[in-house]
Parts: sequence; structure tokens; C-alpha cells
Amino acid sequence: MPPHLPFRLQPIVVLENGTAIGHELLAGDPRCPDWTSQQWQRWYVVLNTMLRDLPANPPLWINLDSTHLANPAIRRGVERVIADRPCVLEWTGRHASDAQHQDAATLLRDWSRQNVPVAVDDVGDG
Repeated sequence: MPPHLPFRLQPIVVLENGTAIGHELLAGDPRCPDWTSQQWQRWYVVLNTMLRDLPANPPLWINLDSTHLANPAIRRGVERVIADRPCVLEWTGRHASDAQHQDAATLLRDWSRQNVPVAVDDVGDG
């Protein structure tokens, strides 16, 4: 069994009534860790196992940047999660080359065509 890696869930709520429509899945506790590529890969690879005890609804919003999407092991980990539960994939457009951004856009478009919602996250960049 893979070790537990820290994560937290931030509710995404409708302001008019306070209803949670999802939870943004964030690595680390209490804030995002400064991990190496290998540490991020490990987190995404075991993600589905870590999430198995969470209810399937409301959906999870999962952050991915273009370098994550360029990594086949991370892609497989994300594919396992989106096969098991409703998710929104939030693309964070940073930390990558132009070619990686183009490849990520193609992959996200393909997932979107398979009815996986895709959103853009500014990661606090404003």
C-alpha cells in the first residue's frame, strides 16, 4: 500500500447559497509543497489510492501544469482518478516550454471531448 501523502480539500461553493459544488484537491498541508518532479510524480501516481475513501460527489478539481501532463506516469495516475470519480481538471499554465503547453492543450482538449470538464487555474498569479 502506498504511503499517505499530504493533501487538503478546499470547498468550491456557490456564493448565493453556500452549497459546495466541488472540492479543489491541493497537495500538501497546510500549503503547496516545493516538490521535485519525482515527488510530484509519486503524488499523482498514488492519488487514486489516497482518494478511495472520499465520497465520489461533489466532484474533485485537480490542478495540473503542462510539465505534469508531459509525464506519462502522472497522466496514467490522473486517468485512473477520472475513471473512478467526477473530476474537473484545472490546467495551470506555468513551468513549461511552449511545446509542453501545446501538448498539454491537445491532451486536455481530448479529455474534454470525453466529457471531462477542463478549467484554467491562475494559481494565485492573478
